[in-house]
Amino acid sequence: VLLSISWVILLFLAWFWRREISFHAARTFLTLILNIFFSRIDVVGLQNVPQNGPLIFVANHQNQFVDGLVLFVKAPRNLGFLVAAKSMSRPIIGFFAKCINSIPVTRAQDCAKTGSGFIYSTSEINQFDTTNQIGLTVSGIDTKFSSELSVGDSIMVFNYQNNRKIAFSARVSRVMTNTLLVLESAFRDEQENQLNKFEQLTFQIIPKIEQSEMYNSVFETLESNHCIGIFPEGGSHDRTELLPLKPGVGIMALGAMNNNPNMARVAVIPCGLHYFQGHRFRSRCVIEFGSPLYVPSELVNEYQKNKRSSVAKLMHKVEASLRSVTINVPNYEVLTAIQLARRLYTPQKMRLTIEQQLHLNQRFAAAYAKLKDEPEVHELLTSIKAYSKLLKRLGIRNYKADEIQSKAQLIMKLIYVILVSMLALIPGILLHFPVGVACKILSIKEAKKAVKASTVKIAGRDVIASYKIMTAMVLMPTWYTFLSVLLIFCSGFHWTSIAFLIIIMPLFSYLGILFAEQGIITSRSFKPLILRFLPWYQKEHDQLPNSTRLLTSKVREIVEKMGSKMGEEFWSQRVISKQELDYYCILEDQNQIDIQRIPSLGVLDVW
Repeated sequence: VLLSISWVILLFLAWFWRREISFHAARTFLTLILNIFFSRIDVVGLQNVPQNGPLIFVANHQNQFVDGLVLFVKAPRNLGFLVAAKSMSRPIIGFFAKCINSIPVTRAQDCAKTGSGFIYSTSEINQFDTTNQIGLTVSGIDTKFSSELSVGDSIMVFNYQNNRKIAFSARVSRVMTNTLLVLESAFRDEQENQLNKFEQLTFQIIPKIEQSEMYNSVFETLESNHCIGIFPEGGSHDRTELLPLKPGVGIMALGAMNNNPNMARVAVIPCGLHYFQGHRFRSRCVIEFGSPLYVPSELVNEYQKNKRSSVAKLMHKVEASLRSVTINVPNYEVLTAIQLARRLYTPQKMRLTIEQQLHLNQRFAAAYAKLKDEPEVHELLTSIKAYSKLLKRLGIRNYKADEIQSKAQLIMKLIYVILVSMLALIPGILLHFPVGVACKILSIKEAKKAVKASTVKIAGRDVIASYKIMTAMVLMPTWYTFLSVLLIFCSGFHWTSIAFLIIIMPLFSYLGILFAEQGIITSRSFKPLILRFLPWYQKEHDQLPNSTRLLTSKVREIVEKMGSKMGEEFWSQRVISKQELDYYCILEDQNQIDIQRIPSLGVLDVW
């Protein structure tokens, strides 16, 4: 009887705390998944996150569902997310989104449908306008504007510029007939470029979505001093700079405080997600939490009179804070050059923390944005790009570019690389090869599909990691089940041995991953070692150390010369002081170091 009562009590408590149990169970499981996929996740700026009060975490969105997992697992506060209703309907994503109490959002672009016929612009400006607001008149061929469109809906058309598909949209002001309508303004893209004149184009209809229920859920969450996570760019992408931010963050923060004047001030926490080949298995990630942006009370008062103006002002502040924790450059070539410049600038013997390296990258990017038109900066960037191509051709990383070894040393190292790579890779290949191949094929297929359906993605790298993880979550248990069946029916082992092997199989699998990772890292030395024996690469190899030293000196010279142009406040708060830099440069020249002689530096972490 007592046992039955105990079971009833346990079941009741489990049902009563079902949300908390599912939340923490999901967090534990997702932490395990991320620790398997990434070799390392570093967190910077935890001290910036308030321990109490309502918070809105805003982050850049460059790795689709993985972004949410990283933010959810590493945030010091429990938070739920605004998740697209389309994603909530997916089996795996939807299940975990519900476990962590996410709020579904119906995105207008997910409800888009192709309109009938074609549209073209007319030469005259909106002749039906009686409100003194200049709009655009659009005519149609075989269109059904009256039945397919309503006031407030948007029309999207696509135009190709420089082999890129650009989306332009405009909101419907009036529907005149089946073949004539009036738009509120000219078609605009995300960079506010206009499209006024065009000939027969197909179009998509984006319906106006009522979001009051979603906003009420957000207001209730914030008024309860809980946290919300959101990606204000609207969708994931693989660009190297932020997309224009959607105004939802400002509406949520100002709307909540306007809805309940007695609640604590809402704080917006900018989160910078930085991936180093984040689409690859066992890559690295750094998440930085920036200083909190508390919603000004004067904007809340203005929100009651002019919602559009107050939201725009707050979004300007949100964008500035998000840019402070992200790296924004025009393309991957410039991003690679900036990271290489940072590594050249930093003395080889100087060990920087993750935070220092991150801030150096951000400062180099900010300096490039401001000084890119300077002749010396342009010349330096050209030299760095050429140096980067040389390193890539030789298969060498820049921090090893000054190593010159004898042929005997090279032969011994080559033998070592081959043996270690084979011993480390074989267990991982035997255990994971079928699943790994399937994950790669399916993720590449989804990336191509995503690029085709998007106007902002470049190569679809932002979806690859997500589909690798989801595919592995389905295939790994299936693969283990298949291996277990083989052990049971084909091995001839005793049942106790079979049970033991099945139980420890996940452990061997994880160890196989770690060994394979080391094997892959070691195998990367194979190409440069082979090239060192080829005579037509010998001259470039011999000249490389001197080229590295000359370019390093040039980078440091330009930094010292141009740094003052960034402003006194920017330049006075150096990540590496002039004294430290000079000291380590001397040690670099002497090829020796004694950390004990610099007690002021303390213990430095290795990245």
